[in-house]
Amino acid sequence: MDYLILLVNILLSVAGQFSLKYGINNIGDVVGKDFVIKIITNPHVIIGVLCYGFGMLTWFLVLSKFDLSVAYPSLSFGYVLILFLSWKFLGE
Repeated sequence: MDYLILLVNILLSVAGQFSLKYGINNIGDVVGKDFVIKIITNPHVIIGVLCYGFGMLTWFLVLSKFDLSVAYPSLSFGYVLILFLSWKFLGE
């Protein structure tokens, strides 16, 4: 069960980052005085922020169950997932 929480934390972080990037790509250039409104009303950006919020809560659980020397390096799995998702779905 502990490793499931760690996996959920990693997936929330990846989902948050991917959703933020996807939302910002849909907005386009964020210049001008209405860029804040465009950002905070974009559903993908909102989902990304929520994922980060829930990710922070699950990170507290992870820290309570694992040594930091195990938990923190495990987050590097998220880098691999982001690399794959960015290539596959964002054309990066």
